[in-house]
Amino acid sequence: MVERFEPAEVIIERRLATVEVHPGICNVPAGAYGPQRMTWADTVIPVWAWIPWCHKPMELRPGFAKGWNDRVVSLYFEDEGGERYATVWRSAVRLRTVTRD
Repeated sequence: MVERFEPAEVIIERRLATVEVHPGICNVPAGAYGPQRMTWADTVIPVWAWIPWCHKPMELRPGFAKGWNDRVVSLYFEDEGGERYATVWRSAVRLRTVTRD
């Protein structure tokens, strides 16, 4: 069986394209949640949240909070590839008013 190897440039370009399309989120580590238990909502709460990306600047995004404690908020938001989930510092989240037409 003959193995086919791709040039390093091709592999690097493919990986860079993946990072640009689906950049990683820098979630708050679980060890930083603190001793207070998370409160989980029965219905989601609309919020504005600063999303910290690993390879690009933070972005203010509309999302929905699912759980929180005195330090962090767990939420989801829409992105180009569908729903994304993040856990961010509580100070990075504000309530959002949703208007109905």
